[in-house]
Amino acid sequence: MSFVYPSFLFALFALAVPIIVHLFNFRKYKTVYFTNVRFLKDIKQETDSRSKLKHLLILISRLLALTALIFAFTQPYFKNDNTTAVVGQKAVSVYIDNSYSMQLLSKEGNLLNEAVLKANEIAELYRPDDKFQLLTNEFRPEQQRTISRDEFIEQLKEIKPTFYTRSTNEVVSRMNDLLAQNEGLNHQAYLISDFQKSTTNWENVNADSTVSYNALQIQAPVTGNLFIDSVWLQSPVRLHKANEKLQMRIVNTSDKNLENIPATLYINEKSKTVASFSIAAEETKTVELNYTNSDMGNYSCKVQINDYPVTFDDHFNFNYSIHKDVNIYHIYEEQNIYINALLGQDSAFNYKATPSTQIDFQEFSKATLIVITGLKEVPTGLQQELQTFVDNGGTILVNLPEKEIQLESYNSLFAGLNAPKTQNIDTSKTKVAALDDQHHLFKGVFEKKPENIDLPYITKNYPLLTGSKKSVQNIISLQNGYPLLTANNYGKGTVYVLSSPLTDKSGNLTSHAIFIPTVYNIALYSKKTYPLFYTVGKDELIPLQNEHQTENIYHLVKDELDVIPELKSNGKSFFLQTNNQITKEGFYSITLNGNSINTIAFNYNRKESLLSCYTLEELEDITTKSGIKVNFFDAENKSVEKILTEQNAGTKLWKYFLILALLFLATEIALIKLWKA
Repeated sequence: MSFVYPSFLFALFALAVPIIVHLFNFRKYKTVYFTNVRFLKDIKQETDSRSKLKHLLILISRLLALTALIFAFTQPYFKNDNTTAVVGQKAVSVYIDNSYSMQLLSKEGNLLNEAVLKANEIAELYRPDDKFQLLTNEFRPEQQRTISRDEFIEQLKEIKPTFYTRSTNEVVSRMNDLLAQNEGLNHQAYLISDFQKSTTNWENVNADSTVSYNALQIQAPVTGNLFIDSVWLQSPVRLHKANEKLQMRIVNTSDKNLENIPATLYINEKSKTVASFSIAAEETKTVELNYTNSDMGNYSCKVQINDYPVTFDDHFNFNYSIHKDVNIYHIYEEQNIYINALLGQDSAFNYKATPSTQIDFQEFSKATLIVITGLKEVPTGLQQELQTFVDNGGTILVNLPEKEIQLESYNSLFAGLNAPKTQNIDTSKTKVAALDDQHHLFKGVFEKKPENIDLPYITKNYPLLTGSKKSVQNIISLQNGYPLLTANNYGKGTVYVLSSPLTDKSGNLTSHAIFIPTVYNIALYSKKTYPLFYTVGKDELIPLQNEHQTENIYHLVKDELDVIPELKSNGKSFFLQTNNQITKEGFYSITLNGNSINTIAFNYNRKESLLSCYTLEELEDITTKSGIKVNFFDAENKSVEKILTEQNAGTKLWKYFLILALLFLATEIALIKLWKA
């Protein structure tokens, strides 16, 4: 047994007072005359004996009453494990997990309502002059100061669900920062959450030894959930009238097999296609939806499934646009009929060709692909412009000419672009040995690749020396060991080098079946691709697809929500930074001067979709191994008041001692009043 105020034990010396009074009876005697004293001796002996017993019992009752009263003032308690008595003014930080998983149903309506009630009970156990902090997942600026108990209780009424998710170490770090500002006070921290495995990381917490950590777990009986984790399109480029294959990653965390679940794709708020799928218990599955890009313009897409009770993750938004925006700039010394016929006649491309003597460098800023054919040499100025173009995200295709070239100028260009060096032309006949059919240029080209495929031959080529450059990919290889087509990344762009001239005198490549998909896909994949979606709650960088205007202000607009993002640049491209200003999922228009220039999609974070939570035993095991002292408790079988009382000051006994004091006083009164001598 321990005491909150042990100094009151000195009052036990006061027990000497009734003892002294008992030993020295200061009553005054008076003389009584009897006519006959024959029986006085026997009466005197019996009366003295009974009187002494009565006085002794009264003394004992009085001493016990005083002792019990003194012990009541010391506030004794039985000390439990991890318990220290907390006295004086306190600084109390309370975190309430208000993420979407806390919307699951419970006996109080939902988990968040139950968490608010528990927080209110905790506050009622403290004194009005104690200082409080209310912390939620938003980490609002006003939550970075202490408030009174009454203000704390009022703020509890304003808590609403949020898309924000916070890891345990983030929460504890924020609580520690505020409590450290309240020096001289007893620091108490309470975390009320379901403690999902996806966000709980006690092992990464930096605990403060001056803070007493308490964790109250609230859980719902439902732990299963069916949700759309992510989506992507099989082809990286979007084309008008082309077939699209939408891939959806579906996750079933329940212990039930689900069959014939409908999935609907909406495009611009209209139902486009419907499919159904079955998924086993605790399975992750990819489901495919097929549709056609029937029109040009913007595609605001949403794929939808139905699941209960967690619904925020039952749909997924994504957005893309289809425009005639593959701009090809062809620089030649002698016109190439094969390039002109393939790229110049296709409506999917904006094609422009110019001789090397009339290059317009302003066209570089508009182009997505620059094709160079038949140049004997590459001037230094052109080398620098090409390097800047690729560094900013452009794609170039360099086709070496049929005539002898100035090796120094080409190798200077290739060195600046991290491409392979070349040698003098080789006129020996050789055949293509292999295709890298895993490269995206050949993705979908072959339904089934033949074992003995007929590959083209060439009679002229410039041997490319890849050396030890791991960044260079050999897309098409020759039997002589040299590559025919290579690709490598430089900056944000891509460089393709085709070592054999595209002429009918250099082999049969231009008339072979692989020529068209190879060059055509180089043009298609030169188109810049942008993310299909972004995540609410993340500080996203959104690339600007159109020409930027630094003198004007961009807006992100959705219904009544209007956000002004920060315009940033990395020296090559411009981005809009959201700075966590996006708070709702959906489609947002990027506007400039009141005009919409693009649309982007946002989705809520899927961390909250994984409802699996730690048990109290698992949490205690994690913190014990990490050396963190945390009091975990479950309020299902015991009231919050009783739990926290035991946590903060053990099992209090002062009430029992006060009752004993009253009982002993009642005993003393009964002895005096009812025991007649």
